[in-house]
Amino acid sequence: VFLGVLSPATGVFDYGPGPGTALGARYGLRLGGPFALESTFTYFPTQRSLIDPGRSEGDRKIGEVDADILALDARLRFSLTGDRAWRGLTPFVLAGAGVAMDLAGEDPAEETLLEDDRFEFGTPFLGVLGTGVAWLATDRLQIRTDVGILIWQIRAPKGYRDPSRGLVGVDNREWVGGPSLSLGAAFRF
Repeated sequence: VFLGVLSPATGVFDYGPGPGTALGARYGLRLGGPFALESTFTYFPTQRSLIDPGRSEGDRKIGEVDADILALDARLRFSLTGDRAWRGLTPFVLAGAGVAMDLAGEDPAEETLLEDDRFEFGTPFLGVLGTGVAWLATDRLQIRTDVGILIWQIRAPKGYRDPSRGLVGVDNREWVGGPSLSLGAAFRF
């Protein structure tokens, strides 16, 4: 299990999920030598800005709504010390991919926006790159910290792409990412 802090970018128009605290679980399986395969489940309750693109710049944010992000991914971890530890420490690097989804659903406050102006998180691809260190406190207990970057794609609502509005910097899809930091404990068996 782990507790973390995520700080994703919210996109050009600030409608994506913002920073917050995450809680998760991870299961790892050693493949041999320095390699391990992990599956990670992360729950990230946060908020996102409610943006009205029909208003003038600087006055577009009309509130905030909940975003309950659930991320599922698989990661390949490479231990820099192989299958050994130095003074109980094992530094590693990892890379992974998965999906994320917003479990919050539509907030009643979003009904104030035109239907084409409502942001939907969808189920975007999730990419993970990171590093960290695991400390073998005992033969069975491991304490681990990870630092990484999470990236996902957000899609601009249809109303933002309307050329008559003259919004600058609108792409159909936008890659956003941000740093993450987590601290966790594991039971090895």
